[in-house]
Amino acid sequence: MNAKQFQDKVRESYAKHFPNGRVSISPLALGGGTAIFCYLIGDINDTSGKISHNDPMTFRAYIHDNFKYSDESTELENVVVEFDGSYISVIPDNAMYYCKSHKVPVRKINAAPEKALTTLDKYFKKLKDTVTVLAKEDKIIDQACIPAKYLS
Repeated sequence: MNAKQFQDKVRESYAKHFPNGRVSISPLALGGGTAIFCYLIGDINDTSGKISHNDPMTFRAYIHDNFKYSDESTELENVVVEFDGSYISVIPDNAMYYCKSHKVPVRKINAAPEKALTTLDKYFKKLKDTVTVLAKEDKIIDQACIPAKYLS
């Protein structure tokens, strides 16, 4: 499997769990590698203020070692995925705050590409299950403004 195929499979895996979500995979500016950003809301017009960073779910991961963005010429032997953030903005317990982050735990992945994809798929399912539970409890920040297609 090459980098391009890996990226496509990450998109497929995320779309399986979040069919209306959005995935952004792009090259890192310094030192090579690739950034993976995933969002709950796929249409920017459905976010608060039409700003993508107002999406209630944030997922950021980076792939550095021996991974060139969209490279089709080199077969991957190992993929190292490091996570920068994975959380859902929820209504806080303390009324003095606007929101708080409900973190969804994730660990660094260091495995063969197929195993890394399997692990990411399990994590996306866990993330989807967490969103579903929080939505049923009406805890996601500005949930009344989010179309139901993103929460089901």
